[in-house]
Amino acid sequence: MVYSHIATSLLKSKGIEPQLTAGHSLGEFSAVLTAGMVSFKDMLKIVLKRGELMSAADPEGKGGMAAVLGMDDAKVREICREVSKIKYVEPVNYNSPGQVVISGLKEGIDLAEPKLKEAGAKRVMKLTVSGAFHSQLMEKASDEFAKFLKNIEFQKPKCKIVANANANFLDEKNVRELMALQMKQPVSLV
Repeated sequence: MVYSHIATSLLKSKGIEPQLTAGHSLGEFSAVLTAGMVSFKDMLKIVLKRGELMSAADPEGKGGMAAVLGMDDAKVREICREVSKIKYVEPVNYNSPGQVVISGLKEGIDLAEPKLKEAGAKRVMKLTVSGAFHSQLMEKASDEFAKFLKNIEFQKPKCKIVANANANFLDEKNVRELMALQMKQPVSLV
């Protein structure tokens, strides 16, 4: 977020102003800052709180994430639905065609991995993360974050911002809800 802010500040100093912003996961917070909805100081507080809540959401380390490479999104969803009947896992980050990140219980990821490979995934790579981000396992953290955001003043955006939670536009009326929602919901920019 800090790097994005510096880069944006440099561009703005050269007269380059954004017409639209978007960011993936934490990048959405940079997009909100770039659009002038909140001060840099407040965004630092927001990002710190989000990190604290997400880190505390899984103290036992039961959740995780894995990148699935070389497989159709629909097939990944189908396998995750099947595995979730036993142990929760779901696709959460649609990064590009043929690259989807799944999130959920580590046991669910372990059950999904051989099924994904058997169905044609070129690779299933477990990610070094401290939780099952963008999944329902972040629900409590998301709810706490929504309460925290009620105390932050957001301005009308100076340009359009695409929200991760629903690929619609963020504004001063829905920003709190959508920024909290993206913690427990898949990133969807399409």
